[in-house]
Amino acid sequence: MDYEDIIYLAVLIGSIFVGYFFQKIQSPETKRWFSTILGTVICTVVCGFHVLHGICVTLTIGLIIKFSYRYCHGLSFAAGFLYLVFFRTTEYFNIPYPTGHANMIQMILTLKLVGLAFEVHDNHVTERKMKKDEKSVTDQDIYRLFPKPSILEVFHYAFCYAGVLTGPYFTYCTYRDMLKYPLKECKLHVQETLKIVAYVPLFSILYLGASKVFPLHVLFSDEFYNQSPFPYRLWYMYSTFFIFRMRMYIAFRLSEAVCIMAGLGLYPVSTKPRAGSGPSCNFEALSEMNKMSSGGYNFETIDTIRVLDAEFSTTVREATRYWNRSIQYWLAAYVYRRFPFKKYKTLMTFFISSFWHGIHAGYYFSLFSVPLYLFVEDTFVKRVIKHDQNKLKNFLLWNAKMFQFSYWGLAFQVKDSIVIWKYGMSVYFAPYIVAIVMYFVAVLIK
Repeated sequence: MDYEDIIYLAVLIGSIFVGYFFQKIQSPETKRWFSTILGTVICTVVCGFHVLHGICVTLTIGLIIKFSYRYCHGLSFAAGFLYLVFFRTTEYFNIPYPTGHANMIQMILTLKLVGLAFEVHDNHVTERKMKKDEKSVTDQDIYRLFPKPSILEVFHYAFCYAGVLTGPYFTYCTYRDMLKYPLKECKLHVQETLKIVAYVPLFSILYLGASKVFPLHVLFSDEFYNQSPFPYRLWYMYSTFFIFRMRMYIAFRLSEAVCIMAGLGLYPVSTKPRAGSGPSCNFEALSEMNKMSSGGYNFETIDTIRVLDAEFSTTVREATRYWNRSIQYWLAAYVYRRFPFKKYKTLMTFFISSFWHGIHAGYYFSLFSVPLYLFVEDTFVKRVIKHDQNKLKNFLLWNAKMFQFSYWGLAFQVKDSIVIWKYGMSVYFAPYIVAIVMYFVAVLIK
């Protein structure tokens, strides 16, 4: 673990403790300014002068939202993702390349700002519907209505300290609800935080131990391919994916804990909140939040990952539903459902996801492999598993899932196309062979 990781971890843990005092602030305006100032300080501490990138994109999209109601969503989408291209190619402009943690901050900022532009646009559509025919407007549309935010309010939302480092993604409505519905006597914050962080020490030990035994840089050396036996080379992708998962579990859990202690994403259970989105029904219950008991609400809105479900689900399709759930909501709500060409919705969604992660070949190789394997997996499940389920078949399917995920995970971390090809050659592209065998088995079985 390098110096930057230590700073990042210390800031995350410190933000959790700050939340205990933050949630006790009753004045929405005081809360808003406290959150923004702290979020700006956190970004500056973690990424130094690279925080200027975040300020620039926030001001740009803030201006777009201010002066364009009808087209702000499309313009903001273009501006946000084009700035990501500039952000990741700054060395060509004689600007120092941003750190990895600065990249994570910029990524989540992009989603929040573009998502806000879509929310503003949707409000415009809802207001037009209300003028024509109120019956066509749903309760959820009315709940999501809010006054058009000023540039300062956009800045407040973008730099809210909860979620500013690693996410999770949350809507502007969720942010406003945090300020609007303060809870004086809610003990669930501490209880849920303790549940969330309970396994972080274990994840940390496993991460540090595995990183020492199976360092990623070995994959860039010729000795690994010339001297290591085939089983060891094959095992290495499992090891690197294990390290990647432990690192992500630590970051996700601590980020969730920051939001929980701040009271962000807290909603009554009766509103059936969804990850990333927030309440989906029974919106009148929000006005009674201060009177509810501890068992009456949850933090499903900012739930990022369900570790056990992701680990032990038998298929890739099922496992992906439990991974980075708030980001998946953003991709579904603002890319998949809105892309005009139905035939290419899935392809465009994976492209935007890859583009958001970065410009390296490894992101596209790993993420674009998923829909291809899903076709094979769906065929296999339908013909082989569905009508004759047993523990052995489910175990084999789970192994196939982990085999593919490990291969994609290695490519995602290595990033370099030459090293990815070199490693694939060294293991004889075994994951592809497994997928092809699965498909032909499924086709041949009646």
